[in-house]
Parts: sequence; C-alpha cells; structure tokens
Amino acid sequence: ENLNLRNLRSDLRLEIIGGFNNCRDLTPTASGKASIYGGGTSAPVVNIQGDVELVMRGLWLEGGTYGIGWAGTGDVEISEVTVNNNRWSGVSIEGNGGLARFNVTSGVQVTNNETHGYDVGPAYGVSSSNRSILKIRGVGNRISGNDNGINVMPGGQIDVGASGNVISSNRENGVYFYNWRGHRELFSYIFSTDPNDPLRVAANAHNGIFAQSDASLLNVCIRNIALSGNKVSALVARGPYSRVQMNGSACEFPPEADIACDGITYASCNTFYDNGNGLAQLIRADYGGRIAIDRALFYRNKNTSLLSTNLATDPSAASITLTRSVAVENTIRDNLFEALNGGIVDVWDSTIAANLGGFGVSLVSINPGLLQLTNTILDQPQTLLAHTGNNANVQLNRVLAPNQSGAEGVSRTMLIGRPTFINDVGRLSPFSLGVDYAPAGGGIDRDGNPRDVDTLDVPNVFGPRDLGAYEVQQTTTDRIMKAGFESGEAP
Repeated sequence: ENLNLRNLRSDLRLEIIGGFNNCRDLTPTASGKASIYGGGTSAPVVNIQGDVELVMRGLWLEGGTYGIGWAGTGDVEISEVTVNNNRWSGVSIEGNGGLARFNVTSGVQVTNNETHGYDVGPAYGVSSSNRSILKIRGVGNRISGNDNGINVMPGGQIDVGASGNVISSNRENGVYFYNWRGHRELFSYIFSTDPNDPLRVAANAHNGIFAQSDASLLNVCIRNIALSGNKVSALVARGPYSRVQMNGSACEFPPEADIACDGITYASCNTFYDNGNGLAQLIRADYGGRIAIDRALFYRNKNTSLLSTNLATDPSAASITLTRSVAVENTIRDNLFEALNGGIVDVWDSTIAANLGGFGVSLVSINPGLLQLTNTILDQPQTLLAHTGNNANVQLNRVLAPNQSGAEGVSRTMLIGRPTFINDVGRLSPFSLGVDYAPAGGGIDRDGNPRDVDTLDVPNVFGPRDLGAYEVQQTTTDRIMKAGFESGEAP
C-alpha cells in the first residue's frame, strides 16, 4: 500500500489517525497503530506533495523508499508513529516552493532505515529560498539504527528539544550537517528540556555531531545535552563556514531550553562521557571549522586527544575555544590539546587533571595560529609543551601546573605546583594553590556561582579570582585547622 497525498486544499486540515479495528465504533487495536507496508515499491509509504496542513498519528510505516516523503510547503505533524525498515530514509522533508515545517510531538520511533532516519532539506537543484525545518518535542521519541540519525542538507534546519536517548545507536553519525552550496545563514538547535534526564546523543558508531559547510554559514547550537559512547569523535566542525557552539551566548534558543542544568556527574547535562575508541580526537575542528564549548565535563573518554585543530590537514584558521570546563580521568593516547597548522586552541578558566594514557606531552603546538591557556589548572605530570613555530603564538597566562618543561621561550605566567582538590571534579580547597591568583573578570563559574570571591585569609597575587573552572565560595579559612592538616601536627 502507498498513500499518495497530492494537490490537497491548503485551507483544510487533514488528519490521518490509525489504530482502530474499524471505523464504525473506533475500537482501538492492541498495538494502537495501523500498519501500512509499502511492499518494496519505488515510492514512499506516505507520499506528500504540495502545500499541506496534515496530522498523522497511530501509524506504522514500513517497506517503502521512505516511510514519509514530503516535497512541498506547509505543516506536517506526527505523533505515536513508527517509521521502520524503509529502503532509503525514514522521513524525507524537502521544502519545495517555500517553507516546510515537520513537527514531531511524542512517541515517534524512526528506526532501522537503510540510509538515514530523517533527511532534512535535501533540496537538490531547487531555489535557495526553500527551507525545511524538523522540530522535535515531547517524550518517547527515538532515532536509532539508521545510517545518520538526522541528515541535514542545504536548506535544512533542526530544532530538537527533548530528553533521554533521543539520537542513539545509529550506524554512522548521530546528527550530520552538510552544506556544500550557497544558502542563507541557518541556525539549528539541539537541547535538553529535562535537567534530570538530559537529551543524549549516544552510542553512534562514528561521531556524535558532525557539521560541515563549504558555502554559507551553518550554525549548530547545543545546550545542556550529553554526548556519550560515540565510537569516534563527539563533535566535529569542518569547513570555513561551520560553527558549533555548546552553551554559547550567540545562539537564541527557544524558551523550552531555558532550564537550570548544572549537574556534575557523567550522566548529567553538559557532559562528554565514554566517547572514543582510542583512535581519534574527541573534539575536532579542521579546514576552518569553529567550535566553542562552555561549562562542560569531559569524563572517561578514550581518544588520541581532547581538543585538536588541523591534524593532518591543510593549514587553516580552524579553532576550538573551551571555557569554564573540567576534564578528568580521560584516557589519552597522544596529547591533551593540539593546535596545528594555523589552528587555534584557546582555553579559559578550566580545570584539567588526572587524565591517563600513554601521552608524554600535554600541549602540542606546531605552527599554530594560537595556543593559549588562561586562568587554568593543568595538573598533569607529563611534559607541559612541545612547540615549533613562532613563540609569540603560544600564551600561557596564569597557569597552575606541576612543571613548565618545554615552555622555554614562550610567553608564560606560571604557578608551579599542584592544586588541592576537595572532590573528583576539580573543586579547589580554600587552602589550595590557585586560590585568589587571577585578576577579577566578573561572571560565574561552572556551578553558576559568582566569580572573583575574595578568600580573605589568602593573599591575592594578580587579584581575587581563583584558577580553574570553580570559584571557592568560602570567604574566610580556618587557619588553625589549615596548619594542622598541612603539617600533620596536632592543632
């Protein structure tokens, strides 16, 4: 069977509701869904053409080229629908003639399709004025077992706000963006709506999120999500027009994204957990791509490096900026941070400690555009820096580390020693090195607490700000207890 919906009246709303034994008394079936099988034909199970206002629920769509194929404009809304085992993608959305809005409200399973779960904006050869938007809200939505979970092409945008394992266990990438030709500047959003159960992009066989644009600006905005168990990289930005921002201020998120989500465990928001197979970088930018990450926790990932720009590529201004973040207990093969071939790695107000693996050098800088650490704790026993190129392009500004080996000749303000942490995510003791060390700069720390809190019994060096991702909120210290614990003597 195939449903062909063509030349519908745009002033009417069509509803297709399945899951009934018969149409006379509307008795529900045991499954609650009506199964429609495309029978391996060369057409979508549901083929929609033109300007429509359509609602579908209570359906199982299987066996077509697509489960749903739509080329047109207007609004389509689905809920309690399974789109499974179709020969190409589960859902294809092509804005043709204007704007196509595809709304997923709850209980939609897009699984085990031979190519992608959703194709958004595959507008081959059509006007750049056409756009396709996939919007996902509600509970019980799942995208798994496809090639790319969501495949976003020129003219496509996504607005995914949900909770739980929404995008997981796909054969390639969780979300793949690829814009190879000119279009208007577009923004896509992926965010959590429940602080107790964040949206997870998880266990995909390649990358969590891959964004590539060689033409017009592509902005991928993520907030409060967790990326876990992806087998290669968690985030990739490739091409001079690709921009990925995690918790960035330049993104205007929908109101549903405005939640307090400051958890500190691997299962909470803003985490990169258990990604990698030891053979690729965790966060990668190349060919001019840009990534900015704020207030993240990197925990128990297994990668060649945490942050890397332009590894084995042509020189470019690819950049990764990391602020107010913590990286602990990751297993790293090569280096923690790599700024290569004109690339930029810029780390502020962050804590890096207790990372494991065979790496012998924490920071590698080979002809970088910039390698910079500012107000940061790097508590690693390895050689600090291996650098070739212009020394002026390496800046270590108020960095607490146990050594400064390899940093001869570069600009550095170092505090040599080891911090004292009060927990395993890098919060400083009030007595630690790095407390009240940096100039005041305002703002909040990773916990959302005020910065620049002056611990009165600790002399300021450059100012009242603490190094690392967290600001000690205790304004005075117990000098008697301090002396007793540090010396091992009775107070």
